Amino acid sequence: MSSNSSSQVQRALSALTILHPDKLTEALNGLYKAFWVERQPIQKPEVFVPILSRVLGEENAKAVVEASSKAEVKDRLVKNTDMSFNEGAFGLPWFVGKFNQWFPLFKVDKMYVNG
Repeated sequence: MSSNSSSQVQRALSALTILHPDKLTEALNGLYKAFWVERQPIQKPEVFVPILSRVLGEENAKAVVEASSKAEVKDRLVKNTDMSFNEGAFGLPWFVGKFNQWFPLFKVDKMYVNG
């Protein structure tokens, strides 16, 4: 796996949505800060695991990382990736919201709609 591949962190986030869904926002905030503000390579385990540990505690972060290699988690990531392509995702962050109908929101400058 390439050192620039984000598969490991994506699988860890997929596992997080199964094991600790209530912590997803906090984990994403930590990862976004590390990437966008601190310019850290969040795709590397030595960067994303400590972030998950701060959010979840060491034991729970370890469980999330271990779960990230399981078929259920990998399948969830594939399913979510396929759904994103089918929705027309062309960048991140990409959200699909529902008010009167489903529609995509792209980039943070559109987040005022969500608030």
